Amino acid sequence: MDIELNGQSLKKEEISSRDKYWKDTFKRWKLLKEHEGFWSRLTARVRQMDDPRLTTGFVRRLRESLPYAILQINASLALKAAGAGNKSEASRQINLMNGAGFGKEVVSAALKHVTNPLRNRIKIICKSYSDEIYPDKESELAACKKLLENTSEILDTIDLLLPPESTIKEGAHDEVALAGISMAISYANETDDWKGVLPFFEELRTIVIGESAKNRLENNYEIFKRNIEYDSLYNTCFFCKQNKADESAVLEKPMYGDVRRNYDKITWRHLIVKIPRCEKCNKEHNKQDTIVVVGVIASIAAGIYFGNLFLSFGNLSLSYVFGFIIGGIGIGVSIIIGSKARKTKSRGTSNQFPQVKELKKEGWKFGEEPNTN
Repeated sequence: MDIELNGQSLKKEEISSRDKYWKDTFKRWKLLKEHEGFWSRLTARVRQMDDPRLTTGFVRRLRESLPYAILQINASLALKAAGAGNKSEASRQINLMNGAGFGKEVVSAALKHVTNPLRNRIKIICKSYSDEIYPDKESELAACKKLLENTSEILDTIDLLLPPESTIKEGAHDEVALAGISMAISYANETDDWKGVLPFFEELRTIVIGESAKNRLENNYEIFKRNIEYDSLYNTCFFCKQNKADESAVLEKPMYGDVRRNYDKITWRHLIVKIPRCEKCNKEHNKQDTIVVVGVIASIAAGIYFGNLFLSFGNLSLSYVFGFIIGGIGIGVSIIIGSKARKTKSRGTSNQFPQVKELKKEGWKFGEEPNTN
């Protein structure tokens, strides 16, 4: 024990002999536990003393609990090392316990004894966060983060000391996971901020162990991912991918499909695809259209003007050809200017909207109805 307690300033020879001392100690205690003569003499001595407070049953219990009491020393040292983040030292103590020869059940009981207080701490922390009344949902999400931070080191310590199949380990992990799930769901349901809670669910997936808790986590994780996909597709502007879609700015795209011709009768299906758009992008689209329309009108006027101007130089038709070439150049310039003024994706990119792409793949076309001629 002197060597263990002076672990920070051990000499090389002390380090090399430290584990040997433990092995020799365990060997001698095991011999004593199995030495019938010793326990018979101790029982006889108790009878001789004839003290009602000291019975032969005490001797029997002492003999049974002796290995457990001895390994408590190593379990406590392992706990101390694990709490300090010293994984190698914690593992060394556990290896010594497993090699003591007292059996796995005794080792397990000793480690459970030192980790039970940690399990209780986890329960208290989770309950305090779960029972707290928060002034707003943002505070609840921040508390969820604090919960994970405040239990992280405790869970790490438990993980170092207990085997994967330990019920104490599973219970501690699932306690944290379930408390975190409840807080994250409460926040998300009120705010619709599915993206905000997804990182917490990613972290909770690394914590949860039990099947029941894992199923609850995964089910909600999938729901949140679907909600994010839905928000991205229908509640977020398709053009800028940033702003929330405005119902008054929705771009409506009429399409028809499933056209069937039966002699002189034509039937078809018609629908209007509503593409989410924010008011800012709507104004930008209108601005782009205005620039192009004004440019086209100005270019046509320029074509007529220059056509009349060139008329004095010769052929009438040739004059207007040259005039409209200049006008065409003007149209091109106006389109370029319109594209330069573009601060968001053009209205034409609406053809890439998933529902539109899917309908086009099925043979649908743009418009109110097919040509019935």
